[in-house]
Amino acid sequence: MEGLLQSIVAWAIEKGLATEDGVDVFRDYLPNDPDAVLVFKEYDATTAPADRMIANRMLQALVRDVTPELAKERCDNLYEAFFDHPEIVRTLENGRWGLFLPTSPPLQLGRDDNDRVRYVFNFSVITRVD
Repeated sequence: MEGLLQSIVAWAIEKGLATEDGVDVFRDYLPNDPDAVLVFKEYDATTAPADRMIANRMLQALVRDVTPELAKERCDNLYEAFFDHPEIVRTLENGRWGLFLPTSPPLQLGRDDNDRVRYVFNFSVITRVD
């Protein structure tokens, strides 16, 4: 069974927000190349009592591109794909369910050492324990 980040990457590819895992979308890793990337990272989690088998997982989405306009547009599109819908419980393409909740709006993180612009937003996912 896929982990949460793998499920989210597969969902982003299915939605046309990325093309291929390890090419323009990454998990817990920000490569130097290519310039335009999408990265999902998990930075915290809390679990419910063991008999419930659910966890609240904290994640960050990072979009990097060469121009501020492209980075912002891609980040806004990703944010809308996650949160601009009437149901907050989502079923991803592989059958994993999750309650997706934004914890921050898209924010510019600044430029990296190669002058590429980064935008991020944070969100939580309440889902089953991996």
